[in-house]
Amino acid sequence: MRYLLILISLVTTLSFIGCKDESAATYLINRAESLLKSDPDSSLVLLDSIAIPDNLSDKLLARWCMLYGRVADTLYTDLPYVHQLRRAQAYYEAHGTRQEQAKIGLYLGRSYVEDKENELAMKAYLQALDIALRCEDYNQAGYISSYMGDLYDFDGDYLFGKDKYKEAESYFRKAGNMRSSAFALRDVGRMYAFSDSLEIALVYLLKADTIISEVGDSSDIESIANGLGNIYHMRGNRELAKQYFWRSIGMSDFNDAPSYRALADIYIEEGDFKNARICLEKASLPSLNDMTRFSVLYGYSLLEKAEGNWEKAWFYLNEYNNASDSILTILNRENIIKVEKEYEHLKISMENMRLISDRQKLYIYLMISIVICLLLLLVYQVNIKRKNKELFEQQIDLEKKNNELFKLQDALRIKQEKLEGLSVQLSENSDLINRLGSRDELEKECKQIKQEKENLIIKISEQRRQLFLSSAIAKKVTKLSQKVIPGVTKSPLSEKDWQNMITQANDVYPFLADRLAAFNLSAAELRYCYLSLLGLDSMGESILLNIQPESVNKRRQRVRQRLGIIAKELDLCAYIVNEI
Repeated sequence: MRYLLILISLVTTLSFIGCKDESAATYLINRAESLLKSDPDSSLVLLDSIAIPDNLSDKLLARWCMLYGRVADTLYTDLPYVHQLRRAQAYYEAHGTRQEQAKIGLYLGRSYVEDKENELAMKAYLQALDIALRCEDYNQAGYISSYMGDLYDFDGDYLFGKDKYKEAESYFRKAGNMRSSAFALRDVGRMYAFSDSLEIALVYLLKADTIISEVGDSSDIESIANGLGNIYHMRGNRELAKQYFWRSIGMSDFNDAPSYRALADIYIEEGDFKNARICLEKASLPSLNDMTRFSVLYGYSLLEKAEGNWEKAWFYLNEYNNASDSILTILNRENIIKVEKEYEHLKISMENMRLISDRQKLYIYLMISIVICLLLLLVYQVNIKRKNKELFEQQIDLEKKNNELFKLQDALRIKQEKLEGLSVQLSENSDLINRLGSRDELEKECKQIKQEKENLIIKISEQRRQLFLSSAIAKKVTKLSQKVIPGVTKSPLSEKDWQNMITQANDVYPFLADRLAAFNLSAAELRYCYLSLLGLDSMGESILLNIQPESVNKRRQRVRQRLGIIAKELDLCAYIVNEI
């Protein structure tokens, strides 16, 4: 009867393999969505942990694509592949709201852009814009129009680009999104500037500056101030250009390199080479604009040329050209890698689809599986007997180690008593010992006994450690720390496991409980102290505590502070077992 129940369970498990996979993916997506605002990096890791999203149902894949797009907007990473987004778009067209349809259409268009399919991207944008306007989602319509403007900008069609940015600005204004409205005005001005209409460009940039000064943060103000500085510089008004560039630098927390680079050009034109060099040094710092650090080389070339240092000017110009070539090489390599990665993904997806169809053949081999399962049950019985034998041998080994520990402790006690006796002789009979000339011999003997005592302490410490690690509960906990189980929301250790581990540790280290009690540790901190005796790494401890590895490091530091451990090189476990 027992074997029959096991076989029924096996067949049921085979029938619901697909459901379990879907449940695991659902849990990961739910978890990623809950972490999106607080920890987008972890959210991205969870979404990427779904190895083959194409195997998900249409509903779950559509949700995965939508969430991945939101993460990409937050972290500026790549979007899902086009074929995945097209499946998601088909699902939302059948089952989603118009807002969802417009959003997924925007993501599809951007994915086309990443694949250099600009015409298909524009078609996707136009369809998404029409849907957004029909449902009066003007904020979404503004973003779609802005991306359409980016396409025209990329193709050099600045007049068409400024029209799309103007549309975006009007949509953002209707939606009450004045921050994005200001950036759309900035982009309109940029298009006019590229079209040599600097006067009109200045009007739009000033409007953007007025709006962003009221609704934007420091980084927003810095961005538009930089744009105004560039416009004034292009118009030949160096004083106002410098004023806005310095304003941009004053509002920036970490992205002031582009403004310093532009200031350097102005100072070179004015013949103020000292300030120009200072600005170039400032512009050499890291920046969100990767091109700035290469442009600095060209700036140094101009500066050295203006100062008459032709050899240095030629050197920097050559370095700039080499850097520019290297950028093109890197971009081409990245494109090749991306295409190769997408090809491999498609290849794996097709292979998995074939495997899914082959899964139907499993039922043909069901009877063979039953026979194999019976054999496995027989092997299981043999293994149970073998494990029982191993447990018995482990118990004998533990008793042996306990006996060795008692012998070492007794030897330590004898050495301690002998050392104390010699110390008394040295203190009470120092004059007599000096006259007889035997003081050196006693001191030598004391030193030898002290060394033997230290060696015994080390052996006892190691024996205690081996005794603790050899226990069944320590082996169980160590094994649990080596395996991540998807979908688990609590520690793999039960309350009974914690109590068994603490009891075992207190048996091996009799002084440990009283010593830790003196520090008034919380229950979580006390458990971590006992857990540290196993010598696990941060990943293993995070699995057992069911927290992130970063949280483990914080807890370790908090416990070290509570215990008063100052030296960084002193291990927590060594402090607990050796410094008591």
